[in-house]
Amino acid sequence: MKITLSYLYLSLLLCLLSYATLDAQEAFNDSVALIKRNYINATVGKDKGKEVLLRQLSTIPPEKEASDQNVIELQQLYPISPKEIKHLINTLHTDGSWEDINYADTKRSGWEPKKTYRTDIETH
Repeated sequence: MKITLSYLYLSLLLCLLSYATLDAQEAFNDSVALIKRNYINATVGKDKGKEVLLRQLSTIPPEKEASDQNVIELQQLYPISPKEIKHLINTLHTDGSWEDINYADTKRSGWEPKKTYRTDIETH
């Protein structure tokens, strides 16, 4: 009887742990979706007229080799340390934004978030 009760507790504990893991994965997926939505809104905006263009762009198959090469080159040009990554993660708000970025900025060059990001990273 004592062994059966132990197995019952162990089973209950495993169920609770697996539920917590699923809940954490769901929260992570929600965060990724929020960041994706914020990125699209920041780069394209919420202009309804651009939705047609976005649908057309999404039908173009990705060029993985060129994209991968671009990512590699960008990482080499603008390296980021683990310390900088931790800082960015720790200062990220629950809505996927950072406090010191002016998301209302619509300039096409000299974008304020770019300046703020480098300044912020270099001071920490």
